[in-house]
Amino acid sequence: MQKGIIYYRCHTEHWPTACLREDIVEAAVCRELCRIQLSADERRYLQQELENMRGDSAGHYAGSLTRRKRQQTIAALKLRLSQIAGRICRSRMLSLTD
Repeated sequence: MQKGIIYYRCHTEHWPTACLREDIVEAAVCRELCRIQLSADERRYLQQELENMRGDSAGHYAGSLTRRKRQQTIAALKLRLSQIAGRICRSRMLSLTD
């Protein structure tokens, strides 16, 4: 941290040691997240889940998904986020070395 600015450093062996400012990383992540588009099936699933959550005044939603299903969904989302973050990091590192 220098003058209130946060820096990130990539620890991957295959990339040169380079520090990235947090605001640059944040901007790159936001740009990439804006590009994500859900498929028709994903939109339908999300819409249905949101409707289930809204209609759950007595806490029935929490019981409607099994613990295992929730864990699988969380794991899948973490994997997808990790893949996106990896692409952003590689893209940024390549642009720094060009």
